[in-house]
Amino acid sequence: MTDKITIADEDCQQCFPLLPLTAVILAAGCSQRMGRAKLLIPLQGRPLFQHVVDQVAEARFREIVLVVGSEADAVLGALEIPRNSNLRVVRNEEFAQGQGSSLRRGLLAVDAASQGAAIFLGDQPGIAPALIDELAAQFISGTTPALRPVYLGEGGEKVPSHPVFLRKSVVHKVLDEIEGDRGLRGIFADHPDWLCEVTCAGSVPKDIDTPEDLEAYS
Repeated sequence: MTDKITIADEDCQQCFPLLPLTAVILAAGCSQRMGRAKLLIPLQGRPLFQHVVDQVAEARFREIVLVVGSEADAVLGALEIPRNSNLRVVRNEEFAQGQGSSLRRGLLAVDAASQGAAIFLGDQPGIAPALIDELAAQFISGTTPALRPVYLGEGGEKVPSHPVFLRKSVVHKVLDEIEGDRGLRGIFADHPDWLCEVTCAGSVPKDIDTPEDLEAYS
């Protein structure tokens, strides 16, 4: 089921061209490690997931698809739609099966006019809009089927992160390989030739999964 929630500022769209991509925000998880509905936890005056919505909206995607599942009504009740966004809500009734089910629902909802999708996590609020714009520009100008940012860990190892960009030509292949909680990392392990990795400066933006993660971020 899809809830259409659209607020578009036409004057703003004329001044700032939209990215020809759909942003998919995965916000359907069960919050098992947090012990409460983590997406609704207040963080600097806003629910955690709202930070992600606002950051994605600043990047000017042609549309945003917000995938909700667990606590869907509460999340939608707390949602504040950015004025310059074109946002649709997709409900994942199978959220208990894992993130792969939400990824599937989000990709199936991507508008046919989009050139691809950018996948965000609803519990990863630390991604700056400027970085999103830079990654999107590299993806759009390139030819590889997928792109993701990576950061250097303490031992020099590459740590993959989000957003993950998928070209339209590969979305159906990804859909064929999503199973249960298997997400993009597992798919890319099987298809490394699909992927362009962009090394980013600084520390990897943290998912907020536990009370300790929340305390560290706050």
